[in-house]
Amino acid sequence: MSGQLSKVNTFHWGYHGFSGPSYWVHDYMDCAGSMQSPIDIPREEEVEYAENLGYIEFYGYDDVRVHSVRNNGHSLQVDVSGDSYIAGVGLEGLYKVSQLHFHWGVTSDSGSEHTIHGKAFPMETKICKVYNFMSRFWNECRFISYSHV
Repeated sequence: MSGQLSKVNTFHWGYHGFSGPSYWVHDYMDCAGSMQSPIDIPREEEVEYAENLGYIEFYGYDDVRVHSVRNNGHSLQVDVSGDSYIAGVGLEGLYKVSQLHFHWGVTSDSGSEHTIHGKAFPMETKICKVYNFMSRFWNECRFISYSHV
């Protein structure tokens, strides 16, 4: 051990004021991009449909088991186990479900992290997934099995 102490991050992120999204980048460099949460989802007529993406595929959602439930200070978080994945829609492989959580507010026009055409909602449920490093192999097997049917 070198005897040096690492900086302890004391920033407590939130959604408003000096802890809101525009300040996250100061303590979390991954928030510096332009393509992450929270987002405003435009109206259907404002979105160009990309037919080449195909459909979203769900696997094993009937096998999800609750591991723990906790208040993490920002939402109600439900950690899960099981072999449930999403694929398709241009994703390069499988994404495994790791947890889901709920955001809610005290009024009917706040609570959701994301908005739809600028409108917030009283609650939002998010299903969080992580990339499965074995999914490239799975996709190759899936392609081979489909091509022989």
